[in-house]
Amino acid sequence: MLDDKINIYLPKEIANSLDDDAISFEIFKNDGFSINRNRFLSSLIIGYAHKYEDEIDNYITLIENELKNEKISKNRATHIAKKIVENVFMSEISNGRNGSVVFSLKPTGQTKNIIEYIYLNLNNNSVSQYFCKLFLNYLKKPRYEREQLIFKNTYDVISDAIKKNKMVYFSTTRSNTMHEVSPFTIANSKEELHNYLLCDEIIEDKHTVQTYRLNRIKSINMSNRKRIILEENIGFFKKMIMYGPQYVIDHNELTTIVFNDSGIKTFNKIYINKPNPIKRTRRDNGEWECVFDCSKKQVDQFLNKFEDKTSFIIKDHITK
Repeated sequence: MLDDKINIYLPKEIANSLDDDAISFEIFKNDGFSINRNRFLSSLIIGYAHKYEDEIDNYITLIENELKNEKISKNRATHIAKKIVENVFMSEISNGRNGSVVFSLKPTGQTKNIIEYIYLNLNNNSVSQYFCKLFLNYLKKPRYEREQLIFKNTYDVISDAIKKNKMVYFSTTRSNTMHEVSPFTIANSKEELHNYLLCDEIIEDKHTVQTYRLNRIKSINMSNRKRIILEENIGFFKKMIMYGPQYVIDHNELTTIVFNDSGIKTFNKIYINKPNPIKRTRRDNGEWECVFDCSKKQVDQFLNKFEDKTSFIIKDHITK
C-alpha cells in the first residue's frame, strides 16, 4: 500500500501557498521551471513530520496543565485537550473534497518509514486530512523557518559544524565546484524570506567573505578541519546580518545619497531590501542627505526601484 500514490485534497489557498514555497525554494524538475511537487512534499515530510507531532503533543500538554485545577480526571483532561486541538487549532481544514486541489504524493525510500508512522497516528483522520493539517501548520511559520525545515539536513550539518568548530564542504545548484568554508552563522534576510550561510572561504590563498543561500547548497558534509575565520571578517559578517546577509560586505565603505522631497518620500515608503542610513541630514534647501555604510550593491539595487531617477543623486562613494 505504501508504494501507491497518496491523493491529498487541499483547499486552494493551501495548495497555492505550497506551490509558492516550492518556487521560492527553487525545487524544480530537470526543465528548470516545472515544480517538482513530489520532491518538495517529500522534503517537507522529512523535515517536519516528527516536529509536527511534537507540536501537537505540546498543545495538548499545555491545555492539560491548564485543566489541572478543574475537578476532572487526567484521562478526561487529555480527552478534552485533544478535542480542543482537533476542533480549534485545526478548524480551518474542510473535510470535503469539493473545490479542492489534488496533490499526489509518491512515497520514496526516504519517506516510506515516516509515512508508515503517519498511518499509525491518524487518530480518526483520513490520510488526506492528516497531511492537510500538517501542511497548514507548516504554512503558519515564517518563510525562513519553512526553508529551514525543507532543507533540514543542510541546516543541521551547518549548525552542527558551527557547534563543533568545524569547516563544511559542498557544491551548489548553480555550480558543481566544491567549496570548503568556515561557517560563521546562518542568518535570515530582514524580510524573513530566505536563509544565508555567512562564511569565511579561502580563494586564491586569501580569506574572503562569502554568502550562500541555504536552498542552493547541495551535497554538504562536515570536514575534519577546524574553522578559521579572520577577526576582520567577523566584523563584516555582523554588518551583513544588520543590513542584509544576501549582500557581501568585505571592506568598509560609505555611500552618500541626496534625495529631493519626492525621493525621500519614496525612500520611506519602500521596505524590501531597504538599507538604513547611519546618518540622515536635512539641508536648508529641503534636500535630504543620507549616508550608508552597507554594501554599495545593496544601495544600487534599492535605488533601481525608484520610478523617478531624478529624485536622487549619488553624491559620493568612499572606501574607508
